[in-house]
Order: sequence, then C-alpha cells, then structure tokens
Amino acid sequence: MTFFVNLINELAFAYCVARLKLFALISAPSQSPGLLAVIAKTTSLTIMRKVILDLAVTLDGYIEGPNGEIDWCILDNDMEFDKFIESVDTIFYGRVSYDAWGNYQPENDANDSVKAIWKAIHSKNKIVFTRQIRNDNNVTYINSDITQSVEQIKAKDGKDIWLYGGAKLIETFVDRKLIDIYRLSVHPVVLGNGKPLFENLKQRLNLELLSVKKFRSGVVQLIYKNEK
Repeated sequence: MTFFVNLINELAFAYCVARLKLFALISAPSQSPGLLAVIAKTTSLTIMRKVILDLAVTLDGYIEGPNGEIDWCILDNDMEFDKFIESVDTIFYGRVSYDAWGNYQPENDANDSVKAIWKAIHSKNKIVFTRQIRNDNNVTYINSDITQSVEQIKAKDGKDIWLYGGAKLIETFVDRKLIDIYRLSVHPVVLGNGKPLFENLKQRLNLELLSVKKFRSGVVQLIYKNEK
C-alpha cells in the first residue's frame, strides 16, 4: 500500500512541476515563441477586437437635447473614463462629430484630468466614415462598404475600438449589427425631447447584460453584449 501511495504522490508532484514549467514558458513569450506558435496553431484561436459604443444617455433614452445639448452629461473621477480610453486604440467618427470634436482642445483653465483625457483621446487612431473625399494625414477616411471595412479593421492586431458617433453613424452601426458592446451611462435627467439613441431601428436587438455600476452622481452604467 505504501508503494502505491508513494507512486501517486510522485505522479502528482510531476504533474504540478510540468504545469509550472508550461506556465513559465507561456508567461515569457520572448523565450518560447515556438511553443506559443504551436499552441496558437493547434487551438486555431482568433481573438477579434470589439467595437464598443460608449455613450451617455438620458433616462428617457436621448443622447442629446433638441438643439444638440449635452450639458447634462456628467463625467466624474469615479466613472474611470480614463481606464476606458486606455482600453482602446482606435476611434470611429462620423464626419460631423469629427469636425466638432476630432481636434477639440479643452480651455486653458480646464483641470489637469480633463486635459489628460483629451490628450489620450487625440493619441488614438482616428477613422472617419463619410461620403466626402478629404486629405488629412492624421485621419483615415472610409467612404464605401462600411461593413467590410469594419470587419477588416477588427481583424487587425490591436486594442478595442470606440464607436464615438455621431447619431447617424451609430444608427448605421446598430442597424448592421456592427456593435459588439453597448456601454451606456444612464444619466438621472429626463429631457422630454431630443435625439434618441435607438432611432429608426429596423430590427430587434438581443442584448446580454454583462455588468451594472452605480456612481456617486446617480449615473448608472449598463454594459451589454450584442448577441447578434
């Protein structure tokens, strides 16, 4: 009996050592590129970048007031918007939104955190969807075949993608089911009129709730996965 107990213990020890060695190799890819290549090839695992709609919305479903007002939008430190910005490396704009915000600079008297956020935003790859043909070395313009272009961009290596908007571009992405994650910050305000988030929706959206967060301002963030 002692022999079998010892044998089982030795096998268990050997198994643990093997797992630790494998973990060490995976944790140091520069020292074991061959192993990682074999694992990737064997599993055929492809991780696609996600298109994330991060948006402020009122309690009655508007993303801006009747005259384009967004003065109701709250951005407090506990919302950790800077961490979201760090998680993306590309921003999708419509032409109007890019013209308004694509090169926006905060006022000189703005606090340092606001300036840091805008600096981080402007460091991202900017892609503008528009029918107009423009020349701008700081921006990539896409004026045809949105769906194919988005899929090609998602297939490239990189971080996730922020769908900034505006409303028309969001409407197109919703209709074509190009949004992977809905990250909606519901504000404690009712406008009664304005630009609704889901306007001219042509088909039902099936969403899976991933998380809910409440902030001190009363904003509630809902994060959904698009089941498509």
